[in-house]
Amino acid sequence: MAQWMKRIARDIKELKESGHVVYKDENMKEFDDDCDYKTFVVLLTSPPEGYYKGFTWRLRFEIQDKYPFKSPSVGFVDKIYHPNVDEASGTICLDVLNKNWSPACTVRHLVEQILPLFLSSPNPNDPLNPEAAQVLKSNVNAFEKKVQEHCKKHAYKGN
Repeated sequence: MAQWMKRIARDIKELKESGHVVYKDENMKEFDDDCDYKTFVVLLTSPPEGYYKGFTWRLRFEIQDKYPFKSPSVGFVDKIYHPNVDEASGTICLDVLNKNWSPACTVRHLVEQILPLFLSSPNPNDPLNPEAAQVLKSNVNAFEKKVQEHCKKHAYKGN
């Protein structure tokens, strides 16, 4: 087994042991040992505070052969109105996934620490969605209202 596969297998095991369900793909078929370790989906529930509270999204992870020395590619499957997410592709703009990645970071750390903080603290100064960034900068109440409407329509609602 390749080194990156050993590491991602360990990360997925750790994620499952901490209570997360790991899915094979967006169709929510549960991940098993026969699955390809290159891609998988995990649910992200927003923190209890902030603009996105009360909603859940599917996150797609794509693992590179150079993992853990190269970060996974992480994107939202479900549309999200967020200044740092490209709504069409689900691509996330986050330094820890780009220039500040460390091999010490695990998928569990991303799902339980980094990405919830990402939802709690959108950064309008580094946008992938300039319109959402502008609304957040100019009118926080309008931003919160738009986020809530968008979440009700697009967030993951289960099978």
